[in-house]
Amino acid sequence: MVLVAFVLDLVFIVVAFGARTWVQRRRTGDMGWRLGRPHSAAEAGARALLVGSALAIVASLVTTEESPSAVVASLSVAGATASIVLVAVAQLQMAESWRIGVDPDERTELIRSGLYSHVRNPIYTGMAAYTVAHVGLTPSPAAVVAVLLMVVGVEVQVRSVEEPYLARVHGEAFHAWTRSSGRFVPRVG
Repeated sequence: MVLVAFVLDLVFIVVAFGARTWVQRRRTGDMGWRLGRPHSAAEAGARALLVGSALAIVASLVTTEESPSAVVASLSVAGATASIVLVAVAQLQMAESWRIGVDPDERTELIRSGLYSHVRNPIYTGMAAYTVAHVGLTPSPAAVVAVLLMVVGVEVQVRSVEEPYLARVHGEAFHAWTRSSGRFVPRVG
């Protein structure tokens, strides 16, 4: 299952970062990456947690000694695949507003249609779900650490960086959206 997990990891990276960056560059002439110097301690902390999660996923690939049951493996492959699809669709629905990172001086359109009519952060939902599915393929302490780091990193990024930025830039439109959509899943948060 480690090989399957590794292939899924590569697919996730290519879809979520490579392909989406290519699409953004073709559409706008801009890659969409805003990962310069962090603008706050929260942003630096979130980045460190998310990178730590990625490193823990790599560690799980080399430290896993157990193989999951066929049922767990099948469910995990299905969950990882669904998560990759969720991330890809959510990124495409953001259109020209898609970014990795936040530039506090930039103003992008507030996307509230498609998946975003129900969930404000479906990309992060997909990332966290992918990491959970990875545990099923590489059951190890490192995989569990990856999930913990991912969940905390996503929470810090969303609550302390992205949502304050969106509230500042979009004001009441953002606040109205928070009343009609969940933070990570429909109707919650």
